[in-house]
Amino acid sequence: MKDRKALAEIAIDPEKGWLLPTFGSGKPNRYWAHVHFENDPTWKQKVWTFNVDLDRAPDPKAGTVAATVYFMAENAPHELIQEGAKFELSCMDNIYTHGVITRIFETKE
Repeated sequence: MKDRKALAEIAIDPEKGWLLPTFGSGKPNRYWAHVHFENDPTWKQKVWTFNVDLDRAPDPKAGTVAATVYFMAENAPHELIQEGAKFELSCMDNIYTHGVITRIFETKE
């Protein structure tokens, strides 16, 4: 299995704050959302879910937050997680936020 995690810079809406739903795993500051990478050729054909782990609660005044991001499914397109890759996080038709991959820090094959 190929499992890739990355560091991402994710925008925080200064008026609405942090909107991602919690993952419910009991771990504080773990969230999930559907992810759409701008270069994903399967967009609208397949939906992939991202875990978003924060070191601490997001501060809306900061404008962005660093997070560890990774796919929840083994068969997800892990190759889309590349430095500089832009993505948006959503659920259904609601886009919550957007981000960019800043660094890959773990790859298993």
